[in-house]
Amino acid sequence: MDRPLPIAERGRAERGPVARPAMTAALVVCIRSLAVAAWLLLTQPGRRLRLHAALRRLGATVAEHGGALDRSGALDRLLADHAVAARRLQATAPP
Repeated sequence: MDRPLPIAERGRAERGPVARPAMTAALVVCIRSLAVAAWLLLTQPGRRLRLHAALRRLGATVAEHGGALDRSGALDRLLADHAVAARRLQATAPP
């Protein structure tokens, strides 16, 4: 009969448990993806709020100076929608 296989491969004691490149790489990828997810959760709400505020300021400026701008069909439609929304808002104001 053949000899039984050794429990650990030759040289295993010298390498130690850390010398598993696939597991180490997977752990690095996992930690990096968790860090990116945390970064996105922390930064994106503020970014969206700043974008929303900037778009509102841009819309107000366009509505304020609408007569001085070169009017295209899309701009006329947007200004008309804004005027309708402003009238609807004024109609709901208390007397």
